[in-house]
Amino acid sequence: MLKFERYLSELEGLLTRATKPKSNARLALALDGQPGRVLRSSLSIDHLRSGGIFLTGSVLSKRLIEQADDASRVGPRFLDPTCGAGDLLIACSIKLPVFRSLRQTLTHWNSFLSGMDTVPQLVRAARVRLALSAANRGAKIDIIAPDLAQLLTNIQVKDAEQPWAARSDTLVVLNPPYTLTTAPKACEWAQGRVTSAALFVERAIAASEPGTSIAMILPDVLRTGPRYRAWRRFVTRSASIVDIQIIGLFDAVTDVDVFSAIMTVQECSEPNERWTKSPNSGHTRVSDLFDVHVGTVVPYRHPNRGSWAHYVHPRAVPQWGTVRTIEQRIRSNHTFEPPFVAIRRTSRPGDRFRCVGTIISGQDTVAVENHLLVAVPKDGTLRSCKALLREFQKDETNAWFNSESRCRHLTVGAVKELPLQDVTHD
Repeated sequence: MLKFERYLSELEGLLTRATKPKSNARLALALDGQPGRVLRSSLSIDHLRSGGIFLTGSVLSKRLIEQADDASRVGPRFLDPTCGAGDLLIACSIKLPVFRSLRQTLTHWNSFLSGMDTVPQLVRAARVRLALSAANRGAKIDIIAPDLAQLLTNIQVKDAEQPWAARSDTLVVLNPPYTLTTAPKACEWAQGRVTSAALFVERAIAASEPGTSIAMILPDVLRTGPRYRAWRRFVTRSASIVDIQIIGLFDAVTDVDVFSAIMTVQECSEPNERWTKSPNSGHTRVSDLFDVHVGTVVPYRHPNRGSWAHYVHPRAVPQWGTVRTIEQRIRSNHTFEPPFVAIRRTSRPGDRFRCVGTIISGQDTVAVENHLLVAVPKDGTLRSCKALLREFQKDETNAWFNSESRCRHLTVGAVKELPLQDVTHD
């Protein structure tokens, strides 16, 4: 963090020199994602990931606050329990007035802005950047950097896992760490390894009075991943989802798809568990015409017991083709009766086709590797398999998956829910 320490000293020096802030290009950079860029140039990507140190940046921060403003009431108080270098708090501060002097402004802001982080250097950065933001909006600079700790006492070094509380007139803003951690024993929705972000949301709901609004940027796996289905049910029993927007990649370095959500803390007797943007269109869905399963053969752990059967895996089936003859065989007690569509599970936003299939035909049963999904037509016909392959190649299908499931692999649930545009056969 030595390089970041030097950068902080430069920021604090900038505060004393920003007599004409609106014409100061360095100040503009300091308010526009520069701390994140400096961190990335001074710490390894593994260090950043292990510590969950990925700063929100000005563009995402402004977008989230605007979304909250459109979807729900905002403020007048704002709290960021994982404030980092203060990007979200700076976006919130635009809702607060600026007075003649910086001292007056920050004294007022301190009653309405609260933030906490475990890294002292980030808290220091958040304070000085809030001051620079106020100066950029016209507050006359009449303080020096050491004054900031006394003026912005509610921006503090604190672990968000320690007790904290949010009043109902507060907008809680949250871009929590996305690192994997072990769920506590008392966790009612998961065991084992989970993303820290899920636990932070649970904690934020528990710490907030009924009526509190929470605006969040979260990894998309929470919205669509089957592992977090119980977490979604848990959240929607305690909070009402007001709006969800799909963002896409957090940034090129982080390589995590994210979404933003606005919710209001309140007990919900009839939880709305719809976490996707697309309403039920009334279309026929894949699950209406096909039974969908995960392939049952797990490589390197397969017991090799049972009857001999033909065997398919992703490397053995051509994309969009029809396989009639299968050379490879394996012993298995769990096989599928052709015809069916084998679907590659590996899939990510940006792929030319999100759902790539191969028709498996023939007379003999087939064992399937678990890196493939299997869609078995309920009418048992080859023509239904061909119709499904045509659906997978449509732009509407790609758009649907990019909206509904931005995980890096396809799930049974996502494929089942795919609306079919045209179910007519040849």
